[in-house]
Amino acid sequence: MITILIADDSKVIRSNMKKILNELGFSNIIEAYDGEDAVKKYIREKPTLTFLDVSMPKQNGLETLKAIKRVDAMAKIVMATTNGEEKVVMEAILHGAKSYVLKPLTCENVKSSITRTFPNMF
Repeated sequence: MITILIADDSKVIRSNMKKILNELGFSNIIEAYDGEDAVKKYIREKPTLTFLDVSMPKQNGLETLKAIKRVDAMAKIVMATTNGEEKVVMEAILHGAKSYVLKPLTCENVKSSITRTFPNMF
């Protein structure tokens, strides 16, 4: 079973992402409210795919990406970002992120980011 971790400090964004993922057929979804929480839940749950918000309190998305990659070099991570954060996303990709998704989230752009990470998913 595929497990997906969503890490975003906005409950509204997490809820919207969860709704989109449910529409795409995913039901085993874990939520984290900041980067530190995401790392703890990643270690405990070992999700198949992780969505990380670029801007989170305590530990931003790039720091969280690096922490998860230290634990699991094969982690499949998609960065969630808004326009204007392209430099951070490019740095994240250099550090092992597989893809990115632009906010506002839509079913189409979430599905596209998953397909870039897992080409045969759909």
